Amino acid sequence: MSISLADRNGCEGYQVRVTRNGKCYSKFFKKVRGAKKAAVAYEKELLEELGPPQTQIGAVRSKRKNRGLWESESNGIPYVCASSRYPNGSPKTIMVSIRKHGKMKAFQLARKKKQEADKIAYSDCI
Repeated sequence: MSISLADRNGCEGYQVRVTRNGKCYSKFFKKVRGAKKAAVAYEKELLEELGPPQTQIGAVRSKRKNRGLWESESNGIPYVCASSRYPNGSPKTIMVSIRKHGKMKAFQLARKKKQEADKIAYSDCI
């Protein structure tokens, strides 16, 4: 599924993202009644229109240790991505190349970078 819960400038909602041939199709649905259904419908329509991806890389649903990590593709290059926050609270995305490090190592590096970033971002939380 290419739908994620997102925060855009303090506005929560559902973000639909699909990438094909280096082009990203994206739409944000503000979190109100019926927004999730609309996001799912848009995703389904988009996937029918664009067809299946050329590579098998997609969102990863895996064990708990990989929470906040996912596989993505940018300009045809596969990455493992991690989400965190900067100390000021703005969102931060960490990207580690699968091509350069291999899939397992990329997940390990992304997990480590996420833990370091979270430690800094949430250092004032007790």
